[in-house]
Amino acid sequence: MAREASTATLYRNALRELKHLRKEYAESRSEAIGYRIRASKAEDEVAEWEKRFDALLARTPKVEV
Repeated sequence: MAREASTATLYRNALRELKHLRKEYAESRSEAIGYRIRASKAEDEVAEWEKRFDALLARTPKVEV
């Protein structure tokens, strides 16, 4: 039968786990910010391409069938 961990050991383990979770949180948060930035850029590009396409359609002569 194993001995119970001392209070000091439990405290150190809790601090280690807290440090690990804070690091994981920071990485997740920065990754999410990166995804938001890329999504915003993609939306801007889509809007620009739609604007260009609409301008090209406006320039083409309309053929009546």
